[in-house]
Amino acid sequence: DLEVDGVRAGDSVKDLEQHLVGIVQAVLPPSVARVCFPGADPEEQEVPAARLGVLGRAGLCVGQRVAWRGADGDVPRGAVGRLMRFREEGAAVVRFGDCRFSFAASQLLAAGPREGFEAGDRVRWRGADDELPEGTAGIV
Repeated sequence: DLEVDGVRAGDSVKDLEQHLVGIVQAVLPPSVARVCFPGADPEEQEVPAARLGVLGRAGLCVGQRVAWRGADGDVPRGAVGRLMRFREEGAAVVRFGDCRFSFAASQLLAAGPREGFEAGDRVRWRGADDELPEGTAGIV
C-alpha cells in the first residue's frame, strides 16, 4: 500500500487544522491525500498529508483495547493493551502497562469492551491485606 507522511488509503483521519474527520480515498505523491469529509463543502478535498492525524487503520481505532497475535518475554499471549497511535511507517504503537511497543496493525486484534474487565484479563491489585501483598497479579 502506498503511504504518504504516515497516511494510507482507507485510513480514518482528522484534519488537524479544520477539525474535520474523514476517510482517505487516495494518497498522491509527494505528500497529498484525497479525503472524503462527510457533510463538508466540498465533501472530497485534497489535503497535505502532514496535516492529517490517523484515527483508525485496518479496523482499529486509537484508544481501543487490543491484543497482539504473538507473544514474547515482554508481552505474553492474551495481554490486553491500549492502541496509542499509528506511526509513519504504518506501525501501531500499543501501551501495555508502563511499556510501549510497535506492531504491524495486521498483528493486532480488537480486545473486547473499551471499559471494565472481561474474563481472561490479566490484572494487578493496587491494594494489600493480610492475605495478598500489594501488586499481586491475577486473571479475571
